[in-house]
Amino acid sequence: MMAQRVPLTMGQDIHSTDLTEACPRKVLLRHEQKIEPVATTALFRGVLAGKCLEYLHTGLSFEQVREGVAGIANEVVSELAAEGRVPSDSVEKNLGQICHTVCFVAGQYEKQLMPLLGQCKLIGTELACRLTLGDIEFASHMDLVLRDTNNVLGYGPDRLIIADWKFRQHVPTKAYLARYHQFYLYWLMAMQGSVQAYPEVDGWIDYKENAQMIWVHLPNLEPYKRKITRHDDEGNLREYAKGEDRPVSSILRDVNYKVECASQMCHDLTERVNMMRAGFFPKIADTVGCTVCDAREFCTRADTVELLENQ
Repeated sequence: MMAQRVPLTMGQDIHSTDLTEACPRKVLLRHEQKIEPVATTALFRGVLAGKCLEYLHTGLSFEQVREGVAGIANEVVSELAAEGRVPSDSVEKNLGQICHTVCFVAGQYEKQLMPLLGQCKLIGTELACRLTLGDIEFASHMDLVLRDTNNVLGYGPDRLIIADWKFRQHVPTKAYLARYHQFYLYWLMAMQGSVQAYPEVDGWIDYKENAQMIWVHLPNLEPYKRKITRHDDEGNLREYAKGEDRPVSSILRDVNYKVECASQMCHDLTERVNMMRAGFFPKIADTVGCTVCDAREFCTRADTVELLENQ
């Protein structure tokens, strides 16, 4: 007999990862704490990159970050340990290369993006945020929140900017970002929820603003590996040489949500939560995701009878 799936309970905080996970079964297994307590290379690299970029925005120079990257990596190890995770064998074996990759990205970030982002007023990094929709409590953290006081990014003076650092292989399309639940949640938190805006203030702020959402695609900080023709930041088609930096517009991927769409965005989020509360966590296989999933050892499969015990 199939085991009864335990639904998410009333009063249980919903995190952004619960909304964006492609496979709902993984959400269930994570809430049941059925995950491998191992930090993969991709996870470790992403957390380390975020930590280094935080330091760039809060006053350290790139040289200081580069010289202190080993210590920053130890900070990440400690934070992961507090979550019950340890670095994988691959992380330990390739830690030097991971640090080198992250340092290169941080250097390119300082070179290409800080001349723009550094002109904005820093509200904070890794800021706690929350939103209540009916009886559903959402909680998450925003990577970077800025106030574009001088309109250097071109979205309007004093525009609230919410940027999310992503170290993923695939570049998001406009169609994807227009439907991306994590950005829905952050946008609604700025519009209808609260943000713990330290160090700007020591407390929670209800901004009630239409924030500009930006996906920062960190892999595109790597220069072109071959000669290629692409549009530049002014929209002109031009040829880029091997080793030339990519245009900033290929790194900062924006999406402009409309206030008129807020009710539909709320509906999309609550619909996903109500599905989980009802105990529906369908398994959705993925050619890559299933291979690297940290819950794969607890996810039933049709060619291994023993795993049925983990239902």
